[in-house]
Amino acid sequence: MRKFGRLAQRLFNTPLMLRPEKAEMLCAALVDRLGIAKLDRLDGTSIDAAQLRLKADDWGAEYTPKTARDMYTIDRGVATLSIDGTLVHKLGGVEPSSGMVGYDCIDKILTDIRANDDAKVVAVDNDSPGGETAGCFELAKKIYANSARFGGKPIYAIVNEMSCSADYALACACDRIAGPETLVAGSIGVWTMIVDFTKALDKDGIAPFIIRAGDRKARGGPYEAPDQATVDKLQAWVDETWRMFANLVSKCRNIPVEKILDQQGDWYPGDEAVKLGLVDVIASPDEIFEVLRAEAARR
Repeated sequence: MRKFGRLAQRLFNTPLMLRPEKAEMLCAALVDRLGIAKLDRLDGTSIDAAQLRLKADDWGAEYTPKTARDMYTIDRGVATLSIDGTLVHKLGGVEPSSGMVGYDCIDKILTDIRANDDAKVVAVDNDSPGGETAGCFELAKKIYANSARFGGKPIYAIVNEMSCSADYALACACDRIAGPETLVAGSIGVWTMIVDFTKALDKDGIAPFIIRAGDRKARGGPYEAPDQATVDKLQAWVDETWRMFANLVSKCRNIPVEKILDQQGDWYPGDEAVKLGLVDVIASPDEIFEVLRAEAARR
């Protein structure tokens, strides 16, 4: 219950813009996690915990996994896929999961679009704060190599309305970047965190004793204070990854690396992002898609 307290707070005792059957599905999926004993329906009937569990099993049995072709739409030659949420290395399929989008998912969808003769132009609808480093640069390089610069289908990133960090790494690899004036883009930086539990453990009377073979083994773990060598190693790793990120943006956007590094990982709103060369055009999504449809008609 403690782990799912925030979810319960958002699901119960608050107005929802949600169809009743969807609410039932959520309750069925979380019946044991949230300790639900009974669900009273709007029609006066009730469902007990056992019936809810059966519903959850039924919905799972009826579910059909989606293919890459199911994960994008085509309108007058413009294929649109959405990147919405936190980016992670591997999800194994093509569907987002719990607010996460896998780089492997995006790759499979883009591969299908490239093979689809009905798709003349690609639009990537971005609204993401970024995510994991693992898998990001590889996908960005693949997007760049298959863009119109090298004879591929034109691919446009639409910042609707956030493209930061790892998401911007993908967006910058597209041929063009556009979005409304309220967009947020950039955050070309890298960070990591060391968690030190030693003071909390000491307060609770717990004293971990670490036995290791190899002096550097498991350094930076949460059960001992980090030594300077560990901090220096992680800092060097973060710095090198930042340099890789800056080089990618420099190559894709034709901006000097030092100018990107001078941004110090900051993010920028629409007009400022355009001035810095991070975004090409400020326009509404409707205006952007009209331009893309016109381009698709010419191809």
